[in-house]
Parts: sequence; structure tokens; C-alpha cells
Amino acid sequence: MAPECYDGEHNELVDIYSFGMCLLGMVTGEYPYTECSSGIQIFKKVYTGVKPASLDKVKDSKVKGIIERCLLPMSLRPSAEELLKDPFFSYNGGSSTLEACAPPASFITSQSNQQITLLC
Repeated sequence: MAPECYDGEHNELVDIYSFGMCLLGMVTGEYPYTECSSGIQIFKKVYTGVKPASLDKVKDSKVKGIIERCLLPMSLRPSAEELLKDPFFSYNGGSSTLEACAPPASFITSQSNQQITLLC
């Protein structure tokens, strides 16, 4: 949850924050704030602007940069329109930054044994 949600003063920029957290989870393969042992610890970090420790695991500077932009304080966070102008989202001859950030990850579902490929 974006920090401003705790104050009840939020807008559509919370979705940008959420996108950044989702992207972080996809790239690292772990939930943000796994270093915390309780919801209170997560609340304190989010509310005070402390980024998840897993952000340090993102080695690609373009990927890390877009995540960091998404996690900026609300007053500095880009809108979806502004974010889409970032070179991170450009498509260059069949390869985008997003496609190149990590090899495909495979997951097997336990019920149907169907393979799902997640590209991040």
C-alpha cells in the first residue's frame, strides 16, 4: 500500500506505486519487505519512505530506475502518462528493457501440472 493511503489522502498515483512494487516482486522473485517480521515493521518502513531491501538485488540500472521512480513520494511520483514516456518502455526491434531484465521463469501449478512461463 502506498504511504499516502495511511493518511487517507491518495489519488491515482497509488497505482503507480503498486506497479513499482509488483515489478520489484517480478524481477527479484520475492515479495517486497520480506526482511520485516511483522505488519507493523512494514507499515513503519512504507510510511517513512524506506524502500524494500530487495530493491538492492535489482542489478539492471534501467529496471531499478523505473521501480525507484514508481516508489517516489506522491508529490514527486510520475503519472502513468509520464511514466510511459520513459525509455524503459520503448520497444526496439523486438527487445525491450522489460524483456531483457531476466530469463523466463517457469512455474508448475500443483493442480493441473500445466507450465506457465512468466517473462519479467
